[in-house]
Amino acid sequence: MIELLSLGFVQRAFLTGLALSLPASLLGMFLILRRFSMVGDGLAHVSFATVALGLLVGTQPFILSLPLVVAASLLLLFLVERRGAYGDAAVGMISGAAVALGVVLASVAGGFNVDLFAYLFGSILTVTWDEVWMSLLWAAVVVAGVVVWYRPLFMVTYDPEFAQVQGLPVRRYERILMVATAVTVVLGIRLVGVLLISSLIVFPASCAFLLRKGFAATLTVTALVGVGGVFLGMTASLAWNLPTGPAIVLAYALVFLLLALIPLLSRAVRGRS
Repeated sequence: MIELLSLGFVQRAFLTGLALSLPASLLGMFLILRRFSMVGDGLAHVSFATVALGLLVGTQPFILSLPLVVAASLLLLFLVERRGAYGDAAVGMISGAAVALGVVLASVAGGFNVDLFAYLFGSILTVTWDEVWMSLLWAAVVVAGVVVWYRPLFMVTYDPEFAQVQGLPVRRYERILMVATAVTVVLGIRLVGVLLISSLIVFPASCAFLLRKGFAATLTVTALVGVGGVFLGMTASLAWNLPTGPAIVLAYALVFLLLALIPLLSRAVRGRS
C-alpha cells in the first residue's frame, strides 16, 4: 500500500478525489436543506447525455458538458421554482429524457465503448495534473465562497422568505448554488462516474444531519465526512483492487449506517442499565 502511494497516478487520484469531495459535500448540504437534492441527481443524468454527445462528435466531453450542464441547472431551478409541487416531477422527466438521449447517442456512436464506461463509473486513476489543479482551484473557490457568504447562505437556506424581506437577492444565491453544483457534477464524474456522482453530493450532509448539531457544526462535519469517505473508499479500492467510485459510495453508506446505529445502540445500553 505504501509503495502504491509513491506512484504518480495514485497521488493525482488522491489529490483530485479529496479536493472534489469538499465542494460536493458542502454544496450538498445547501441543496438538501433547500430541497434541491433531486436537482443534483438530474444534473448527473444530463451530464450523461452531454458526455455521450461529446464522444459522438469527437469533442472533449468536459468542454461540451460544462456549458450544457450549467444551462440545464438553471432550467431545472426554473422548473422547481415555477412549478411548485410539480417541480420534482419535472426534474424526473428531464432526467429520464436525458438518460434516454444519452443511450440513443451512445447507440449511434457504436455502443457503450470504454470511454463512455469510464465516464459512467469513474476513472479517477487516469486524471492528469491539469485536472488535479482544476479540482484544487474549484475546491478553493467553493470553500472561500461558503466562508465569505456564510451568513446570507444560512439565511437563504433556512428561511428564503425572511431573507427576501431582509433585502437579500435570494434568486441570485440560488442560481449561484445551481451553477456551482453543475460545475461540481461535471468535474466529479471523473471521480465516481455519472451514475454515482449524486451520492458524493448527498451522502456527507445526510450523515452530518444524523448528529443533530447547529448549522456551522453540521457544515464542518459534512466536509469532514466528505473528505473522510473519499479517503476511505480510495484506500479500500487500492488495498483490495475494487472499483474506486463504488468503493467511495460504499464507504459513505457505511459511515451513514454507523452514525444511524449509534443512537439506537446507546439507547439500548441505557435501557438495560
